[in-house]
Amino acid sequence: MVTARDAFEAVLASFQLNNPNLGEWHTVEIAPFRDPELATLLGLLPPRSRAAAMGQIEAVRRLSGMGPKPAQCLCFNLFKDELSGRSDAELAARCGRKDSYR
Repeated sequence: MVTARDAFEAVLASFQLNNPNLGEWHTVEIAPFRDPELATLLGLLPPRSRAAAMGQIEAVRRLSGMGPKPAQCLCFNLFKDELSGRSDAELAARCGRKDSYR
């Protein structure tokens, strides 16, 4: 998956790709995660963050709406919190706050 700030056609042109079939893509649908996909993403976290997220999995499911972007935002926040030395309780609390998913 690739995201870009520019229009898709401009990105293709910058790579000198001129296949007319590719230029007709205007939107890409990103489906919600299923449980195994969410578990795979959370499994990439450092140990304490992973334990916090898995311990609060119902909150993670509910607050992320199983959306890839909100889930990734939570992972980013947990990762930086763990690196900064936050406690296990703070990591778990992070999973229950809606602002953690933005």
